[in-house]
Amino acid sequence: MEGGVMMGGMVGVEEAVEGIEANRRQHRNEGSGVRLSWAYCFLSIAFALLAIVTSSSGNAEKDKFENSKSEEKSLNIKSVCAAVIDPALLNPSRSTFTDVIDKVLTSTPRLIAIANLLLAVTYLLHSAIADLFLLNLEPSGGESSRELQQHALNHRRAGRERLGGFLVFKLLLISAVVEPDTLDLLILLSWYTLLSFLRSLAHLASATTAHTSQAGQPPARGVLRLLSLLLVADTSAAASCLALFHPAGLSMVLLLEADCALLAIDLFSHMAKHAMHTMEDAHQHLTQTENHDHLQRLEERHTRRLALFDAVVFALELTSLALTVAHFLHIWSLHGLSFGLVDCVLALHLHTAIAAAGKKIALRRNLNKIHRDLNGYFSDATELDMRKAHQAGDVCCICLGTMSAS
Repeated sequence: MEGGVMMGGMVGVEEAVEGIEANRRQHRNEGSGVRLSWAYCFLSIAFALLAIVTSSSGNAEKDKFENSKSEEKSLNIKSVCAAVIDPALLNPSRSTFTDVIDKVLTSTPRLIAIANLLLAVTYLLHSAIADLFLLNLEPSGGESSRELQQHALNHRRAGRERLGGFLVFKLLLISAVVEPDTLDLLILLSWYTLLSFLRSLAHLASATTAHTSQAGQPPARGVLRLLSLLLVADTSAAASCLALFHPAGLSMVLLLEADCALLAIDLFSHMAKHAMHTMEDAHQHLTQTENHDHLQRLEERHTRRLALFDAVVFALELTSLALTVAHFLHIWSLHGLSFGLVDCVLALHLHTAIAAAGKKIALRRNLNKIHRDLNGYFSDATELDMRKAHQAGDVCCICLGTMSAS
């Protein structure tokens, strides 16, 4: 007996040691990932500064530097700066900013350095905001803090992949349709980087709500604040786009604003799902404290509220899919029918959106049919049935609670 207790104690100690080691390895991996991210950001900043301050007229400054070197027979800081740094920065004027912008736009390596800096800053800002709003979850009874943190890391990794995938897809598709020049391409890169950043954070908030709901946890406190902040940012971006690009025409404004509208619909849908989870959690706490007299009325009111919010979510999802179809049809009308690669991509996404709408409608119809069948096949208990149940013990076979108020 004592040997069994000692073996059980040794097994428990070994499991505890393994858990501690796993936590240490996870913290080391997270620390190394954060350090690599900051190192990548600093390198991006260095390359961007190098692209901005270096001279673009290399031959003239090189000849000047060689002449000064042969005359003075020595190097000094002033001659090196005059040979390397752009003269427009050494002697600033009113046209310095436009000269630097033109220099960046006419050089592919400089443009790549600026785009790389934009993506690096977006990646770090994405991780920082996700940690600020979505890293304060509490583990439930069947889930350890390490598992919960691993779920959060997986969601953030998926969010970053979603960010990059949406950005690349939109840039390739819109660039093939609009055929922008270098300046327009940089503007489109900045615009869709912002939208992919907002969409990725919205997806993370929705995934956090779904995870806490399935795990039986209370709603995360930062989800609603994050969704509200994203809605304000999306509205501001849409207003800025309308103010800046209205001279380009209604078609271009609709092309750029469509993703803002889709993001706003998704945000309202995520807010409705978060409200449903909040009501469900509050109802569970309320039913534990209320007496049986008010329990039936609470259940009916709670069911009506959930049905209302579920209908709102369904309507928003169908609206999003309909707007997605209209957006792709608009892109197709701008590009024209040519049976090329862009047409195949547009046709594939149109088919996906229409198929998703059909599946949602079919699922909704099946749920309504099940609800009608349940109400038709199983009638409500009469007063006589309730008295018979009370005499037989008054115990529900489902919830094991009382079925009458007496």
